[in-house]
Amino acid sequence: LINPNISNILEQDLVWTPKSSIIERAKEAGGREAPQNLKNTTYGPRFVTYLARFLLNYDKGSRQLWEKASKDIPSNIPYSENIKIRKKKFADFAGAVEFGLLDY
Repeated sequence: LINPNISNILEQDLVWTPKSSIIERAKEAGGREAPQNLKNTTYGPRFVTYLARFLLNYDKGSRQLWEKASKDIPSNIPYSENIKIRKKKFADFAGAVEFGLLDY
């Protein structure tokens, strides 16, 4: 879910778990298995979006990841293109949050 090169750049506060570990832990604990499309069916999109925004505002590691990803956006592109890229990056982040919720 997260580019492995980015995690090396960020401070040690950021902790990400590989997808395979989350799936195995969920199976061992009798939890849910990830559906084929890796979408979490327990938590709806409104909650996942809320949690992703909460993490970006209050979790230092998530904020660092977002700031690093934002620096990769070229500054010389039109505003509408910038917004489109940011929305895509947020969707990717929210997808990682959603997948992480399979543990719960």
